[in-house]
Amino acid sequence: MQYIMQQEEHHKMVNFRDEYLVFLKEYKIDFNNEYVFDFLD
Repeated sequence: MQYIMQQEEHHKMVNFRDEYLVFLKEYKIDFNNEYVFDFLD
């Protein structure tokens, strides 16, 4: 529950796009930037 409550603060430091791409790389998930969904900033 605390994780959810701290999301707003967390995403002030790390945006979702960067966090998502780190996740893909950390878990060695193959992806092509061309096909990763567009992020709205």
